[in-house]
Amino acid sequence: MNQPTDMSRSGRPAPDIATVGTTNTVGQGHCHETEATHDEANLWPTGRHFFRQRIDGRFAYFVQPSDTDRPMWGAYSKPEQTPGSFLGTVHVQEGEQARPWRVQSTSERYAGIEDAVRAMRRPPSWHRDRDSARRWARAALDDPALRLLDIQTTGLSPAWAVQIAVLDAAGHTLVDEILDPDAEITAAASALHGITAAAVADAPAFADLFPLLTRALHGQRCVAYGMQFDARVLADELRRHFPTQGPAQHWMAASRWEDAMPAFAAATGLWSARHSAYRWQRLHGAYHAATNCQTLLAQMRALAA
Repeated sequence: MNQPTDMSRSGRPAPDIATVGTTNTVGQGHCHETEATHDEANLWPTGRHFFRQRIDGRFAYFVQPSDTDRPMWGAYSKPEQTPGSFLGTVHVQEGEQARPWRVQSTSERYAGIEDAVRAMRRPPSWHRDRDSARRWARAALDDPALRLLDIQTTGLSPAWAVQIAVLDAAGHTLVDEILDPDAEITAAASALHGITAAAVADAPAFADLFPLLTRALHGQRCVAYGMQFDARVLADELRRHFPTQGPAQHWMAASRWEDAMPAFAAATGLWSARHSAYRWQRLHGAYHAATNCQTLLAQMRALAA
């Protein structure tokens, strides 16, 4: 993404909005970002009071008010600057290093202008969506059948389990085991979770852990951050464990499998114009199964509060 070269009204260079706070987010993917049309380019003025930033494939347009010298801009979805295209006002909190960008209508702070714009692009349903996410977290935490699950693997594809952890709603550890995957652990995976071939040489196999895992998960409400991946790993392990497919399918069908990611995405409310959906958020855990379960539990409690 190119950095803007426009100057602010005070003559200072416009802030480095292209690089501050930019992070890759799970599940967003990549696509070609469209350029502005010829008519749009003709409508948009040039000068030190204005800049535009392409965020999630769509431009946002920023205008510094004429009555201030502060690093403050009105943000618009279109270059015409009509009331209908007004997104909100952002400013840089000078002296703030970690999260300098503030959305004035909500007082929310962000590391980069990208997330500030995503917050201003929220749909009108966001408050309802956020409340729904809170209700989901409260209901899950009140459910005695809640089980928090995380699996570390040999890689992404194929992905065999090398570590499995399960916690209950009180935070008690029900499962926390390193496994021998009977498969190669990729160097990239080992670099993340630190589990190597030497570490699993004397570890139990999935078949050895299966009775304990069944007691912990069978018939329960199982929640993971990115459950699609964890459930797929479990299903693959079960298909390898059982001689036929029927028992594996029956085992999986006996439990409820829920993904926490949509709730946290809705609660945060950073809207992707490219995907017309809330952006996935990082768990900010670790590449360690039990630690990720504990982090997810803490995040769910914070969401429910």
